[in-house]
Amino acid sequence: MIVTDRDSAFILYNQVFPIFKEIDDTTHIIKCHIGLSDIYKNKGQYSIAYNHLWDALLMAEEVKDTLSLVDVHKDLGGLYTIYEKYDDALAHLKTSLGFTKSFITAHNTGHANLTKVYYAIAINHLKRKQYQTALDYLDSCSITKQKFNLSPSNTAYVDAQRGYIYLKTNLLTESLKYLDSAHQYFEKNNLPYYVMTSLFLGDLYAKQANWRKASQFYFNSLQTIESTKIHSDVKVEILKKLAHAYKKLGHVNEAFTYLDKSMAITDSLFNAKSAINNALFQIKNKYEETIKEKDKFIRNQNLTIERNDIIQSRFKVSIAFLLVGIFVIAVMVKMRYKLRKASMEKSQIKMQAHYDREKADEIINIKSRELTANTLQMIEKDQTIDELMQKLKEGSPASYKLMKVKVSKGNKDMWEQFNKRFTEVNADFYDKLREKHPDLTPTEQKHCALIKLNFDSKEMASLLHISLNSVHISRHRIRKKMGLERDVNLSNYIADVMTTKHADHFQS
Repeated sequence: MIVTDRDSAFILYNQVFPIFKEIDDTTHIIKCHIGLSDIYKNKGQYSIAYNHLWDALLMAEEVKDTLSLVDVHKDLGGLYTIYEKYDDALAHLKTSLGFTKSFITAHNTGHANLTKVYYAIAINHLKRKQYQTALDYLDSCSITKQKFNLSPSNTAYVDAQRGYIYLKTNLLTESLKYLDSAHQYFEKNNLPYYVMTSLFLGDLYAKQANWRKASQFYFNSLQTIESTKIHSDVKVEILKKLAHAYKKLGHVNEAFTYLDKSMAITDSLFNAKSAINNALFQIKNKYEETIKEKDKFIRNQNLTIERNDIIQSRFKVSIAFLLVGIFVIAVMVKMRYKLRKASMEKSQIKMQAHYDREKADEIINIKSRELTANTLQMIEKDQTIDELMQKLKEGSPASYKLMKVKVSKGNKDMWEQFNKRFTEVNADFYDKLREKHPDLTPTEQKHCALIKLNFDSKEMASLLHISLNSVHISRHRIRKKMGLERDVNLSNYIADVMTTKHADHFQS
């Protein structure tokens, strides 16, 4: 019987966490986040695990805690691997490896972390079925441990993965040697990975059609999961394999019982492919091609400018200056035209106040989509202006300084006009928001308005002239101030602020 003290660790982390926060002990706060993330990951609660790692990453980057950055990126790689997002996982693992090597170079210690990262990278390639590459990284683990006389504990984990690879490549004799050695180590030391080696050995004997031994190892793995609540993400798989083994042995009743259990928990919390958890890692990338084209355009323009003589450069600066002025004027005229149009449409809506509430709601939705489209156009024009300003800065610094003041004023005016238009379309939004959540700052209220219009993080960063990280942090703080549970969608919640719509809005 495997005994785990993770519940005790969970209790301890939650007891000391507030203490470390009160005394502002950043190092131990980060360790608590990483420890809690590991516990939640093993429970199958990946969304909570990710949140803890995100908080740990922000703090570790702020204080430049290299060892914590090693652990955070390694664990993020593990979470992405679970969801088969192997490229994202490998990017985090390589970042972790880079921090590890830098720390070793600076301090001549920390080689144990090197084996952990090599091991995580091996698992990543194993999941991709890149077995030879996985074996190469497992060899790196073994070589590092021998070279620096590290503790042999990790050898069992390496042997287990090596045995699993040989199992997958049908080298069953070699597989049994490594799996049996690792299995005995985990059983002797009461370690939870006993679950996985039992599963692997069950698969090995199943390949040999030795269903009696296969069912025995599957049963041991299942018992350990139920007693420790660890590695619960493979429980359904084991139940199905155990049912199949009993069927082969002719134990039909037992086979039916375990198959029924597997079906009963397929949609449970510990189903590692849970749609709720998987949604956590859905990353919007619709602007990637645009960014690549923009970078390519900038590089070509820089090369062109370098080849031109002084006269041509001055001519282009003059053109750029003219274009900046045209764009600024065009944006201002466009916004004023939209505002006048909105004012006229609002007057028409007031005259039709006798229409039912459903018609009024439809009009509000149309105006919100129009405002969103206008703002996206404004973002594109703003990006173009930034590019032209950069050229102006390179060609004519003096003109650049004069134009920068005008463009900055134009940006401020554009936001004020956008905010005015938003308030016209979404009357009482800010009042209702402040009534429900009075501790939101003006900046956070501004972010809520953009979220209501379904802008994504990159669009918000571009419109507000802040970094993508700042947008993520703001969303996180807004959720905390609103007291939202993990399963509550922030965009839907903010949209519901205006659930009580008043027809008399159009009569005001």
